[in-house]
Amino acid sequence: MIALLSVFLPPFILICVRNRIFDTQLSDRKRIMHYLIAVIGLNWVMMMILYFGFDSTGSLSDNLNNHNGFACKYISLAVLIALAEPLTECYIRRHMTLKVARPSGTTFKFCYWKLCAWVYSAVLFALNFIRIFDNCFWGDEGFTIDLAQKSIPGIISGTAADVHPPLYYLLVKIAYEIFGKQGWVFHLVSLIPCVVIIIFSMTTIWKKFGGSASVILITLACLSANAVRNNVEVRMYSWGALFVLLSFYSLYGILEKNRVKDYLLFGLFSLAAAYTHYYCLISVAFFYLVLLVRALVSRKENLKKTLITCVLTVIGYLPWFFIMLRTLTEKTESYWIEEIPTFQESIQELFSGQFPLWLWCLIAVAFIFALLYETRIIKIEKTNKEQYGIRVDISAFHITDRVVFLIAGIISVIGTIGFGITISELIRPFYLVRYIYPVSVVAWVVLCVVISRLKGRKIYSVLLILVMCILFIPSYKKVYLHDKSADKMLTETMELTSDIKTDDVILTDQVHIDWSLAAYYYPGVETELVNLSDVPKLDTGRIYWLILNNIKKAEDTLGQIESQGFECETIAEKGKVGTFTVNIYKLTYEQ
Repeated sequence: MIALLSVFLPPFILICVRNRIFDTQLSDRKRIMHYLIAVIGLNWVMMMILYFGFDSTGSLSDNLNNHNGFACKYISLAVLIALAEPLTECYIRRHMTLKVARPSGTTFKFCYWKLCAWVYSAVLFALNFIRIFDNCFWGDEGFTIDLAQKSIPGIISGTAADVHPPLYYLLVKIAYEIFGKQGWVFHLVSLIPCVVIIIFSMTTIWKKFGGSASVILITLACLSANAVRNNVEVRMYSWGALFVLLSFYSLYGILEKNRVKDYLLFGLFSLAAAYTHYYCLISVAFFYLVLLVRALVSRKENLKKTLITCVLTVIGYLPWFFIMLRTLTEKTESYWIEEIPTFQESIQELFSGQFPLWLWCLIAVAFIFALLYETRIIKIEKTNKEQYGIRVDISAFHITDRVVFLIAGIISVIGTIGFGITISELIRPFYLVRYIYPVSVVAWVVLCVVISRLKGRKIYSVLLILVMCILFIPSYKKVYLHDKSADKMLTETMELTSDIKTDDVILTDQVHIDWSLAAYYYPGVETELVNLSDVPKLDTGRIYWLILNNIKKAEDTLGQIESQGFECETIAEKGKVGTFTVNIYKLTYEQ
């Protein structure tokens, strides 16, 4: 109750004061819209101030309901801002004027709400951008960085031996050759798709599906937990999401206009997706399936273009197809995944597991209603000046291009998840929930299109964005603070271990440090993975550095080393190497 009061009362005060000052005469519908916009705007400002200015953490609703001091501060500050905003606006209107001069003969259309959306997008992008200045990596990221330093044939052969196609690694290679080996460079490569998605949403999506769809998509692509992670992680998932998104939109172009240009873009983007990640290949394959079925069933005049696109795409992927088969066959017996995610876990992962059950139920109802409306089974009619009626007419059933587009998106999402689970059950586990991040963007677009087709979409959009901000901002703050703390610990650890030389040997119990991270943080130093229960015989003529991830076994391991005549000097306790917490010891033989 306190949470609801804190969120909805100050905006009401703002609207009342503003209407009193400016004496505005509005319809009830516009009053509701202004109030909802005030709700999302004022609470957005409040969360930015509290979570980033005053270092608050945790869920906003929990803080408001369980901490009276926090709630009192929140309401007081919100009311102060609610009073200050209309007074400031009044002063500006009376004492300042804005004139925009333009050359004669030119036109300039100003959209206030689109300007606000650009500002909102810039803020969300900035929240992602400030995270690229981080030097903490985990094993797979270290593998990416290692591949980027190889020659192009080396990259091809290296990733052919792994389980991912080469396109992303080639993109990282380009950035590495231009800017060199710097942590922010590798993060920046993964952030580029976020920039493209923002621009694409603010231009193409805005024009095609409206501002509501555009802003919802940007919020999900910049602020949801999965996006926050993948937008800077030195892996291929953000690029896979971009290519799947562009393939999906190109499919809509084919359905709507059937132009050769759309088929060409569809083929190119889907090939790029397939060369980025194997689960992206599965996702776009379902787009082709829908396109083929549609051409065979109802649009036979499009069959030739569809078949040509399919054939050319297959030819384009053939050079890597046989490598993919060989690699997956070799990995069948030795792949590291052990558990198979459930279908429910996978569905929840589409929205980072952050959407509550009630919101899922509302989305399902909205999706069903939108499909019924688009297929003309139900029709909303204006009965008089103030009232609307709903007419049900099954005989008017008609499948529009937009319906096919939405169905294609749902089939791709469900099909990708189903394929991952099925192949894992039949052969061996080959599926993780993070593999479906690229197709999550398809689910987001489907949600955006559904909302854009509902009556009262502006109200629904504002409420959904408000809910998402309440859910996403605290989780972002938690990730940001964790990354900042980890990077500080890493910097301190690197300073403490600056004496490690290329003639020394690093012993570690952490597979990822041995596999890829030691080569990044301590280039040229020999690394050996050790079994803590049976430490090997050490060379008395060399200096060793023991990097222990399993801190609980430190005492037993050090005892084994000391029994060989080595002195164990503690260099760092609970330090960081990459994303791993470690103890570091310097081992020298006692003469």
